[in-house]
Amino acid sequence: MSRPIPRRRRAAVPAVLAVVALGLSACGSGDSVGSAGSAGDDASTQADAGTPVAGGDLTWALETEPLTLNAQANSQNKAKVLLRNVFDSYLYKNADGSYDPWLAESFTYDDAETRLTLVLREGVTFSDGDALDSAAVLANIAQLQVEGYSGQAAFSLRNVTDVQAPDDRTVVFTLSQPDAFLLDFLASLNGAPISPTSITSAANLAAGGTDVAGTGPFVLESYTAGQDVVLTQRPDYDWAPEAAEHDAAAHLDSVTFRFLGEASTRTGALTSGQVDAIDGVQSIDVPLFDDSPDFTYDRVQNNGLAYGYYFNVSQPPFDDVRVRQAFIKGVDLDAVLQGVHHGEVDRAWSPVSPVSPFIDESIAPAFETDVDAANDLLDEAGWTERDADGFRTKDGARLTVQDYAASPYLRDNRELLGQAIAASLKENVGIDFQFLPVDVGTATEKADSNDYQVFDNSRGDADSGQPLIYLYTQGGQIDRGHFDDAALDDLLLRAAATNDVAARTDLYAQAQQHIAENAYSLPVYVPQDNVAASAGVHGITLDEAGGVLWSAYDVWKDR
Repeated sequence: MSRPIPRRRRAAVPAVLAVVALGLSACGSGDSVGSAGSAGDDASTQADAGTPVAGGDLTWALETEPLTLNAQANSQNKAKVLLRNVFDSYLYKNADGSYDPWLAESFTYDDAETRLTLVLREGVTFSDGDALDSAAVLANIAQLQVEGYSGQAAFSLRNVTDVQAPDDRTVVFTLSQPDAFLLDFLASLNGAPISPTSITSAANLAAGGTDVAGTGPFVLESYTAGQDVVLTQRPDYDWAPEAAEHDAAAHLDSVTFRFLGEASTRTGALTSGQVDAIDGVQSIDVPLFDDSPDFTYDRVQNNGLAYGYYFNVSQPPFDDVRVRQAFIKGVDLDAVLQGVHHGEVDRAWSPVSPVSPFIDESIAPAFETDVDAANDLLDEAGWTERDADGFRTKDGARLTVQDYAASPYLRDNRELLGQAIAASLKENVGIDFQFLPVDVGTATEKADSNDYQVFDNSRGDADSGQPLIYLYTQGGQIDRGHFDDAALDDLLLRAAATNDVAARTDLYAQAQQHIAENAYSLPVYVPQDNVAASAGVHGITLDEAGGVLWSAYDVWKDR
């Protein structure tokens, strides 16, 4: 059963964005987006907008340029709205966690849940003419298992011991144990198939490009680094998921995604008519679009994990739990978020997104601001002196913690947010927090040499159990907290080895309680996708399971 998107709407609001409701899932209060064919006082549907019109070109300005145009190698949540136009998945994940066929006509587990059989849909082809048959799937699985190619695949296929193709349309996966994440992977962009020709012939498979073909409704026509990606319609496309609002080819002739990193530049491009839609609307600009009959605006919170700060417990000063607790209690997050985001984002009260059915809301008190308690904790930890700048010291050393943030992943004013948190910590408790945007190479170097005290991260995943393993287990793919906590590992790995939702919910609740008790991280805010568009643009859709923008497949424009 779907839940409403958490949205705050103003009293006098024109039509909201023509969102195709796919049974959107989220937590919180607010009006729901109406389903196609249903009515709601605050909902606009395809029927309200009129009959879709074929043809036309759309220009969409994005906040973030993809690091890769190969969906299998993608690690950026914000790149999904572009890549999903070119790459389809075997399965489609619904808001309630169930799956529908997509490129796979059917999928069945045996009773032990260690043997998964996919039967492929007939007639599906890649944009380069290759057929999607069982041989193509085997070629993709082999490539996905190449060491260093796809971190997501390495994790998601870790329990797959064998893959066989009994015939041209059937693929059988054998697992060493039940795996809660395999179906999710087969419904994800990282698991989306690319053509066998791409695998063997692409000039740079990891980076992706015009010679990496998918089965999606659009084809990558051109890519100009730092500028744009141009996609053109596939006229022969005829295998959209059942949840889509139409079948056959996309409505639009082409979509151009322009990369405009500055929020004010994106806003200016939309208001001046240079582009038709923008993502990453900065908070101060929301009223400009939300209260105007000339534009539409909407937002959806991301599934996965909240944006937060993760403490490196292997390095001082965060090897002391009292210092970690003081950092958490010393930040006035309510004031910081209001100052930076003007009430347009929600504070996070758990590492897990409120979109996820696995969130444990009972741990919220562990993250409440308590400046007096934070100062007492730092006194107990021996940070009792102050230097000339007002920062705490011990044995002559300043209480300094550094976060080397990779610039390509900075969005949502995270640099400004880091500066505001630094100011709050200095004023309240005397911690010298330094948020330091750097290039990817420097961030990687610092991570590899364990030369940092805190790192920031958010994960947009349709199943929040996966990023919990990535970030909190020993040897996890983003094991930069170095928690080395066997009890936490046990909880998370047990939850991954069952498809019993009730059992997983209980295990994840215990894991979140353990994380809060040990002060391993500070959840900051719930990431979201927000989009503004000209009033003549219709059909921008949302991924119901992941809580992110979907593709341009159902989008059309007034002519």
